[in-house]
Amino acid sequence: MAEAAVGDDYGEDRRAGRGSWRRQQSAVRGGLGRKGELQEMPVELLGLERTLFVPSNTMANLISVMCHCQCQGSQLLLGQECHLHIYEQGGVAQIARVYSHSLPDLPHGTLDLAELERMITRGVRSPYHQVCELICLENSHSTLGGRVLSIDYLRQVHLLTQTYKARVHLDGAQLMNMALALHVPPPTLWSTVTLCLSASPRWESPGLASHGQVVQSHNGHAAAAVGGGLSPVHVNISSGLPECLRSLMTCFP
Repeated sequence: MAEAAVGDDYGEDRRAGRGSWRRQQSAVRGGLGRKGELQEMPVELLGLERTLFVPSNTMANLISVMCHCQCQGSQLLLGQECHLHIYEQGGVAQIARVYSHSLPDLPHGTLDLAELERMITRGVRSPYHQVCELICLENSHSTLGGRVLSIDYLRQVHLLTQTYKARVHLDGAQLMNMALALHVPPPTLWSTVTLCLSASPRWESPGLASHGQVVQSHNGHAAAAVGGGLSPVHVNISSGLPECLRSLMTCFP
């Protein structure tokens, strides 16, 4: 760990420090060292444009919501028992200023499709209701005993959001557990997905936020705003995380 090329999130910003050592480290992997390596590795597996490594999956969820919901008062639909709603300090309201509307979770961790459509169209048809920008799903669903949402259900939600120009964020803290349970690689049926490295098989440490082109220009600013450039990120990476990720990716040739 002491010899690892951990890089520097701040690049050539002189306020972050001076000296030839810092400039040398900034040249490694575009200034990100092993963080850059780790962020590149899962792109193909997750089927999106880029990934961003941050200290926790809670932070990754918040950054994803901030990237989608640019206007204060934007509406987010999610399950009333999901992790993002219960265990993340209401960060989407406190920090992102996003209005979250919770819906009852069905026994298998899904949300009722008819109710989702009703809530989305209500904002489209009336100026007196919030416009739904985002639907958040959790897969597998930790509060409901690790229930796995089916590929067919994910496709139906994806089609619904495409119809009404909304987007899907997947809290995939245990995404690889879902993929292994369904015996398929993670499908690309969402605009953003998070992956917790301590909640997946054989992994130890923080989280990844993976996203498509639509949020690519916003994620760096959102991450910086909530402390995503924290130095401990590099400490975690230098302890062998890329090797762990490479090992898991071999499960899905």
